[in-house]
Amino acid sequence: MSAKDRMLSWLSKKYGQNTFTTEQARTRFHIWNVSARVYELREEGWPIETDVKVRNGRKVFVYSMMG
Repeated sequence: MSAKDRMLSWLSKKYGQNTFTTEQARTRFHIWNVSARVYELREEGWPIETDVKVRNGRKVFVYSMMG
């Protein structure tokens, strides 16, 4: 299973709030360029949204599946 497939599997779980940040994706899925993989999934038609939070004065991107 590719790292992109693992990301999609995590986001599409039926139960719970399945989100991850860029840092979590790097650790959990071993993806360095997270935004590129999210872009590819969106191009394939997956409804992934990005929420921008500020933590400790830094922007943190939080990804989740819409719907």
